[in-house]
Amino acid sequence: MRISVFLAILIWLIAAANFFVVLYDLDSPGVGLDDLLHFAGGLWLAGLLIYLFRKFGISLVIGNWILVIAIVLAIGIFWELGEFIIDVYFEDKLETLHDGNLDTGLDLFFDLLGATIFLLWQRRLLLKAAKS
Repeated sequence: MRISVFLAILIWLIAAANFFVVLYDLDSPGVGLDDLLHFAGGLWLAGLLIYLFRKFGISLVIGNWILVIAIVLAIGIFWELGEFIIDVYFEDKLETLHDGNLDTGLDLFFDLLGATIFLLWQRRLLLKAAKS
């Protein structure tokens, strides 16, 4: 499967799953769907960045792999900041959406885990292609 097709399918699956998580209030601790969505989001974002690197002829050296991890982490941090702002400003109108430091830490961990798994998969494919 081409990486562009994989990324297109994955983003639609993430969007649909997120819709149902919000609709049916499945974002509670212990359910694990939030963790799965963060894992898939990290995987997708790393895939998109690697796809763009290839498209624009940027070599996949170790420094760029670290850059991918840094970008995934930065976007994860901004996402968590957005969740925090929503919790603070709408706390009296909505239930608290997130469970504090543990939720934030796990979300960032799963963002990075998804990105790392994608990068390791890409490395394996590159090594396999080099042997051929």
